[in-house]
Amino acid sequence: AVTGVQTCALPIYLYKEYFKNLVKYYKGIIKENSLDVSQWYFLADSQVKANMYNDALISIQKGIDVNNDKNKTFGAFSDTEFYLLKAQSLNGLKKYDESKTVSEDSAVKQISKLEKNSKAKDDKNDFSYMNDEKVLADIYLETAKSYYNLKQVDKGMQYYQKYLEIGRASCRERVS
Repeated sequence: AVTGVQTCALPIYLYKEYFKNLVKYYKGIIKENSLDVSQWYFLADSQVKANMYNDALISIQKGIDVNNDKNKTFGAFSDTEFYLLKAQSLNGLKKYDESKTVSEDSAVKQISKLEKNSKAKDDKNDFSYMNDEKVLADIYLETAKSYYNLKQVDKGMQYYQKYLEIGRASCRERVS
């Protein structure tokens, strides 16, 4: 008998291969509908996870372009979410200064977005606000990685603390 919580995780050696297969899948979907922002996001995310950073940068830019196209068919992702993927790609390419700049600029935009939507913060069931908080936390984490790799550990720790604080605050708000 099996008891407790069961999880299914890919062995680390299969992780990249899994996402390389997803890249093929999303490329096929994009051939059918290149104006679907979500497919560009999923393609770029899969490319980042498959360590295909240069390809991801191209997909990210196409996704941003489509996201700003009035003819897009579906737009569930913000430019800031694409810029988070860009920061991850740049870190993967060891372009830490560029990643840091992209991350810090994205954090400013994401904070502004959260402040404009402060009414939603009180709604514990508002998925979009929760997602926006998570995006900001992920931006802080990516910024911390950039600073760490630039050997600016103190600055990296400041961003890591911001990342943790969002997680703690989010948990406290959901429990209360």
